[in-house]
Amino acid sequence: SAADSPSFQVLESDSSGLRYAKDKNAIYYQENKIADCDLSSFSVINENYSKDKNFVYFQGKKINTAIPSHFELLI
Repeated sequence: SAADSPSFQVLESDSSGLRYAKDKNAIYYQENKIADCDLSSFSVINENYSKDKNFVYFQGKKINTAIPSHFELLI
């Protein structure tokens, strides 16, 4: 389904284009909806990583072995 235009907002973008966005129904990585994402706790870590209270995501896909409350980048 299409994004909800009235509530749509960009969370992060760069010179190559849109990275993260959200509307009242979902979070998006590029043009793809992030499945099972918790809107209220979602945060962008960097251009590739994000998390919510339940999952860590790499380019919008779940990392099933990562624990959000303990996840941090060491780079």
